[in-house]
Amino acid sequence: MSKHFLQSKNEGDKYKIKVNEAEEKYKAIQDKLITVSEEAQALHPQCVSLKADVQAKRKAVNEAEVLYNRFKTELKLLGKDDEQLRKRIEELKSSANQVSEPEKLERQRKIAHLREQLKAFRDEDVIIGQEVDQFQQAISKCKEEHARLQ
Repeated sequence: MSKHFLQSKNEGDKYKIKVNEAEEKYKAIQDKLITVSEEAQALHPQCVSLKADVQAKRKAVNEAEVLYNRFKTELKLLGKDDEQLRKRIEELKSSANQVSEPEKLERQRKIAHLREQLKAFRDEDVIIGQEVDQFQQAISKCKEEHARLQ
């Protein structure tokens, strides 16, 4: 055989080896692709379920924040009412000293009534404060679960 023929045969063998190596790599990549595709299909239902959970938790967090803001506003309003009632009681006390006996009795009755209202507002204030704390805890818990799910 001629030298040129042997040289081209060696080059042909080299290319065959390279082609075989490339085919093996291609087959390995295809096998890996099939494996990854199967894993993705197996995880799809879980992914859908987790997405639904996240959406439900986001909705719950939003609803809790709305309630929290509503109670916070109501608490501010109750604080203003409390201050106005305190001022009114002081006004009635100071003017009570300058009036007749029947007027004093009427004012004392009003003061007693206002004190009852004030007590009711304070009780409601305490309850709303507790509810605000509970909503803050619920919001924090939902945010933690949301962060954990992401």
